[in-house]
Amino acid sequence: MLLHGAGPRLVTTFFDLYALPTDFPGFAASSGSDPIARATELEDDLSSHIADDRLNPYIQVHEAEALVLACPDQLEVRHTGLGALALQAVAQEGGPEVVDDGPTTAPSKRLESWASAYSKTGDGPAIVASTDLSTIRQQCEHSNGWMSWLESW
Repeated sequence: MLLHGAGPRLVTTFFDLYALPTDFPGFAASSGSDPIARATELEDDLSSHIADDRLNPYIQVHEAEALVLACPDQLEVRHTGLGALALQAVAQEGGPEVVDDGPTTAPSKRLESWASAYSKTGDGPAIVASTDLSTIRQQCEHSNGWMSWLESW
């Protein structure tokens, strides 16, 4: 994303932490951290690797579907029963951004297994767009930090 105006031009990213390439700067060194700390470390490593102060990288913890898990009411509207399952998963694991990212338990994989009609590219963006942003920001601290940075510009 390129933001421009009267001041300096800025660049940000929106990469999914889930299945990030192993050759991403700092990937091996960050692999044992908790998800939010890991994303922050990787963002710092990418920033150092590129060494341009106009870059503010953002890595979505774990994948964009973590934001969908923060929207149980809208999940329920689109797929009956999905909202309750999302609430349960988020409660058990401590928040949408820290839901396990295994090959069958990543947020998108969970949503697809809970409702075969769930569409990552159709439902996901629609659910997030129909949810009050403050709801997502309250539950997703890493995402909130990036959104706050965007707002500052």
